[in-house]
Amino acid sequence: MTLDELKKYLTMVPTGIEQPALGGIASVAMEAAYASVWGANAWKVRRAEKTNLATVANQTYTSIPSDFETAIGLKVIDGTASRSIDIVDENSFDYDMPNPSAWTAAKPRMAKIVFADFGMADQWRVYWYPVPEKVYTVNLVYTRKADMAKFPNLPSYMQDAVISKASSLMMKGEDRTVAEGLANVTLNRASMSDGA
Repeated sequence: MTLDELKKYLTMVPTGIEQPALGGIASVAMEAAYASVWGANAWKVRRAEKTNLATVANQTYTSIPSDFETAIGLKVIDGTASRSIDIVDENSFDYDMPNPSAWTAAKPRMAKIVFADFGMADQWRVYWYPVPEKVYTVNLVYTRKADMAKFPNLPSYMQDAVISKASSLMMKGEDRTVAEGLANVTLNRASMSDGA
């Protein structure tokens, strides 16, 4: 099912007849339903791995993908040797690590991951300690953030959960209560299918 087909379907949910005037409401319901389903489980499609990142010699940070949501694991690779990096929270990193001017260049062993608007596309960055003294390959395993454009590529059980949740958001009163119950059943079934 495409996003346009889903939107058309949702405009028919309240009355059974397509109502193009509900297109804006249907769009909001689609986004809300997608985000709700995406965040409800550690779906297999949320997991991503980026193996072509690299440090820059004597640079404190490395930019990471814009679809990053949370880190699962981070490794620095030097030839055939690899080192798992401890990811610490920003406050601990900033408080416990020496002043940047005192940092020595070496193979990193700790990092913090931060989000900030740098005025560029690289809004997510990994900051290293110690600062890398040379180029290392970086392997980042992470969960992706929700992206409604990926809806047509989701497994069918996740699509069903999104459709069911979006449909429930288009209902009113008792019909909505019943539809929300069905949406929860569909979500539970999808969670079990994803773990199978």
